[in-house]
Amino acid sequence: MCRLEERIEEASDDDSNLKMGASISSARSLSSRRLASALKRGRHPEYHDLDDAVKKQTLRILQANTKMVRLACRPSLHAVGAGIFSESTILPGTVVAFFPGLAHLGVPDGKDDEEPVAGWSQEKWIDNDKIMSLPDGGRIDGGAYSDLKHLIANKLAVGHMINHPNANHSPNVLSWNVVLDVDECEKIGIPRNRIPSVLSPTWYFNQRRMVDIPVPSKMMSQIPCIAIVSLLKIEVGDELLLDYNLNSKQEWYFSRDPEKDFEREQRSGESYNSIDTPIASNLTHDTDGSPVTSRSFEATMRGVTVEVSSTSSLRSSLLRAGVSPHNGNAKLINCRGMGTCGTCALMVEEGEVLPQEHTTIERLRLSFPPHGKPASKRLRLACQVRANSDLNLIKFKGFWGQDVAANSRSHESATEFKTYFGELEHAFDSERDKGPFESERRER
Repeated sequence: MCRLEERIEEASDDDSNLKMGASISSARSLSSRRLASALKRGRHPEYHDLDDAVKKQTLRILQANTKMVRLACRPSLHAVGAGIFSESTILPGTVVAFFPGLAHLGVPDGKDDEEPVAGWSQEKWIDNDKIMSLPDGGRIDGGAYSDLKHLIANKLAVGHMINHPNANHSPNVLSWNVVLDVDECEKIGIPRNRIPSVLSPTWYFNQRRMVDIPVPSKMMSQIPCIAIVSLLKIEVGDELLLDYNLNSKQEWYFSRDPEKDFEREQRSGESYNSIDTPIASNLTHDTDGSPVTSRSFEATMRGVTVEVSSTSSLRSSLLRAGVSPHNGNAKLINCRGMGTCGTCALMVEEGEVLPQEHTTIERLRLSFPPHGKPASKRLRLACQVRANSDLNLIKFKGFWGQDVAANSRSHESATEFKTYFGELEHAFDSERDKGPFESERRER
């Protein structure tokens, strides 16, 4: 029995073999061409193939377990009821959400029945407007998500609430199939309940034997999912719109012409500054030295939630918001952001900071007493990192915040906040934090 991922790749008309550096016009699939164009215009890094580009983003989002983009549910501008709106600027080619639901695998080749699920007629599939097709002929039923919420703990599982565009507007997001291996996900810290789909145990209905045929156990660990990827630059306040490509005759449904939509996307012709990760532009400067727009996130620490900036060190952002990453007397006696004292060490419980890996300064300081213990590898120095999503932070006890092995959390309140030297507190914070200010001085 071949693996589900292999069957999907065979059925996708060689979509997965489209290299990022290849000519977009040579792609056999229009969806592939649209995704490749979006990744190129968003200046995302080159990956082995398009599936890899989307899967890498998906895994990073699921690992962080937080919203990498800010979305809100509001009354729709294009349909009756609610819609999903962006509360942050999103570059083309960014995974913005997932389409949750119950995944039904396609009927295997050579079987004599055409219905993928026992008891479901083709007419019922057509009447369900919360259905997304899979490359193997299967489907993800978003309408079943309400019965699966206790099994799915994913903050971006809102794709089923994204509306289809009307005649006056074009789609700005695209759906893309991603196959996630449950075992591989668990190895990198992604529990099963973060995967946005639940695989139906029924594979197909055998009409001759009149029985349900279960999905083979070896295939149950391969979960097909739908990632929602931005096609255009989406501004704050824009509603996300997805072409559901339904065979529907309902009055509300406007049938799109994907070729014309693709032409509009190409006419946007813009290339945006991005960073060396597939999430968003969050550093002070891009790799070519051009400035990158700052974004704001929420960080929760010491019982309060404050706003932090993507272009300032986490230490500076916290201090300016009135929350100290230091304990007790370390508020006075610290290196002011040089990374040598280690007193701003904290743990990122949820969310993502940049850089993802420990810097050289962090590795050196966190390997030196009173840190230096294996548990200290879970810590980051707030003066050396920046927020790349909403964060949940833990400060442990001790002058250096070193009591991580005992899981002994600091009970200092944010009301005990105190700084001694005003803006000089940030004098030596990470050099990248000075980028825009230094540029302004030189221009003057």
